[in-house]
Amino acid sequence: MQSFLEGNFARYQEIKHLREGRVRRTSTGYAHVVYAVVVDDETRQLSNKDLVILCDEGNACFGGKVRSRSGEEATVEVYTD
Repeated sequence: MQSFLEGNFARYQEIKHLREGRVRRTSTGYAHVVYAVVVDDETRQLSNKDLVILCDEGNACFGGKVRSRSGEEATVEVYTD
């Protein structure tokens, strides 16, 4: 049985090709980082959990959430502590 982190990393290996040119760090704050993700035909199919994993390069051990997801951009918050 895979651990939570192993599962995240395995999923990241499947979707990491979507990161380049689509994920951009927009701000950091206490215990979190905010990313903007370009929403296109490929990234539109990803779940909210997948977006968090994509932004945190497979780590996401503290979790995160999608703040907004509309039009051509999603805003993703990844918890760092």
